[in-house]
Amino acid sequence: MNKLDEIRDKIDKIDDDLIKGLVERFSLVTEVVNYKMENNMEIEDSNREEKILKKIEEQIDDELLIQRINEIYLSLFKQSKFYQSVKAGER
Repeated sequence: MNKLDEIRDKIDKIDDDLIKGLVERFSLVTEVVNYKMENNMEIEDSNREEKILKKIEEQIDDELLIQRINEIYLSLFKQSKFYQSVKAGER
């Protein structure tokens, strides 16, 4: 196995962990939407999103990387809100 294959193998393992983490995250999102529905709360929580983005900035010292990861999280927030709205509609 050459160096590039070794690096890609490591990336593949991280991708596997990311997929598992995202599946677990969306499972918890279902619990969140259930709680919100039971307590007449709005799906969107911009304060929560701001906290997460702030935490990213605190953990990373590379501005370009912060921007890229923020974009990923903004997409994740969008997908999470969509998922919650679908789940809320199933109730």
